[in-house]
Amino acid sequence: MLKPNLSEIPIVSICNREGTVTLILPRQESMYPGVIYEVWDCILNKAVGLVEIDSVGYEQCYSKAVDRIEPIFWAELERKMDKDPSPPENIILYPYINIQLKYLIELVIYAIHERLIVR
Repeated sequence: MLKPNLSEIPIVSICNREGTVTLILPRQESMYPGVIYEVWDCILNKAVGLVEIDSVGYEQCYSKAVDRIEPIFWAELERKMDKDPSPPENIILYPYINIQLKYLIELVIYAIHERLIVR
């Protein structure tokens, strides 16, 4: 599956907040509580979950999982969250897009790539 070229958001670190793993993200203008991001594994080239911005600070945002698509990934983060705050490798976040819109974007990217769209 092609990944739309959207703004990638790195994970700064992880922590334990209220007994669950929290992803700490760099603050961006578009981040506010309730916004959802897709957690993307760049090696597997697929989503491993969805997180929702929980709280916003001056320089950081805190997000919690709302859909653990790959439970093993999240279990590993929870296992290490109290010992090692380093972010998981090869994982980035993308703004979450409704699946129908994502499919349309992928079709357009494919059509452009295959030169199916002519001006």
